[in-house]
Amino acid sequence: MSKYDDLTFWFRLVNGTKMGCVSIMHETTHYVSYCDGFQSGTFEMSSNISTVFLKIKQVDLWDSGLYFCGVYTEGQMLFNTVHLNVNGSVGLHEADSKCRTESDGTSKLISVILGGVTVSLVVLIIGLTVQNRKLQRANEEETVEQSEVSTTFLCLFETA
Repeated sequence: MSKYDDLTFWFRLVNGTKMGCVSIMHETTHYVSYCDGFQSGTFEMSSNISTVFLKIKQVDLWDSGLYFCGVYTEGQMLFNTVHLNVNGSVGLHEADSKCRTESDGTSKLISVILGGVTVSLVVLIIGLTVQNRKLQRANEEETVEQSEVSTTFLCLFETA
């Protein structure tokens, strides 16, 4: 009798970075427990003396992915991978086109907002440039007038 509880389990790679538990089987009792999101009516785990099976009923395109079969026995873990590629499901294509439509709508909204901000900034820059030039001209004219007034006062004092 082993001092370790032998386990067999299936995991699925989710979103390319996370492992999601599908099912776990205790070898001594052959009791299978299914993890959150994986119902026993859709998934069926079984084994014989040499092979572990994961049967998926009513396969959908969403079931495509990388599955890991693991065996924990006598304190050691062994893994095998299976890449499942399901073709021809209409449901995913509809969902994919819906995601693209929502994404396109978001992209268009962001483009319109960025375009409006850009136009506003260009108008603001042009307005500030025009105002700056007007102030420079007014300052130059004031300097010229002060220069003429100083010259006139100088002329008055020299003639006196």
